Amino acid sequence: MVVLYGAASFLGAALLFLIQPMLAKLVLPYFGGSPTVWNTCTLFFQALLLAGYLYVHVTTRRLGPRRQPWIHLVLLLLPLLVLPVALPDHPAPDPGTEPALWLLRVLLVAVGLPFLLLATTGPLLQRWFSWSGHPRAQDPYFLYAASNAGSVVGLLGYPFVIEPTVGLAAQTRWWSIAYGGFLLLVGTCGVLAAQAAWRAPVAEREPTPSAEPAAAVSVNQRLTWVALAFVPSSLMLGVTTHVSTDIAAIPMFWTVPLAVYLATFVVAFARSSRRPPRVAAAVAAALAVPALLDGRPTGTQRSGCC
Repeated sequence: MVVLYGAASFLGAALLFLIQPMLAKLVLPYFGGSPTVWNTCTLFFQALLLAGYLYVHVTTRRLGPRRQPWIHLVLLLLPLLVLPVALPDHPAPDPGTEPALWLLRVLLVAVGLPFLLLATTGPLLQRWFSWSGHPRAQDPYFLYAASNAGSVVGLLGYPFVIEPTVGLAAQTRWWSIAYGGFLLLVGTCGVLAAQAAWRAPVAEREPTPSAEPAAAVSVNQRLTWVALAFVPSSLMLGVTTHVSTDIAAIPMFWTVPLAVYLATFVVAFARSSRRPPRVAAAVAAALAVPALLDGRPTGTQRSGCC
């Protein structure tokens, strides 16, 4: 079961991060390869990722382990109606329209539904695994490391392996076939989770009134977590913009900072890494100091040019 859930998490994340550069490649002839285009794409992807996480939170709490997996499996069939991935007719922005808003519309029509459902994979499989009755069910977070490993493989595999060897039309076709394989894996996980919930005694499915409630998380704590979550994402986008604007405006070059960003999640959520991060914090601080000292203005770096 661990292998099954790990494979489903890995494949779902790989497909999620394969479709991002693939879609950017599709819109490249119509919108160009400027950093603004990629930042707009990233805004779209992160918004749908957040929407997918919200869906998982609401449905697993409201529907429970006996109904939620079946409803989600039905929803996973819907992208089959719009695959393979393709841009809508007339994707180029009309004269006088805001290009960023037009690009968001194009992305939503082209890949909104499959991306949204793929975005639910990581937290949803963790939740299902916690319902499965497996001996490791109380600690499903190792699946997060598996999903982020799939993200890195998908993101770096596209520019270095897939793009040089496979045409764009074939890429969308093979991605759609891989989605079918993902559907089978996740379907099996969902059936196992639902069956385990039905077999579990009522006392295990529903907490007893005498059970001591967990301590509530304060609003300030929640806001602090949200604010801290903005920091690495904004820094990653800032580095991407700087690299693609001031160093080299190369299409797909932005995949490198994003891959490094994702690799940190693989390390952080590996089973051996979830302990008080004293050493990791010290190493991060030691690496941050030289980076801050070297943060000279761009004009200073180019003062001797031409």
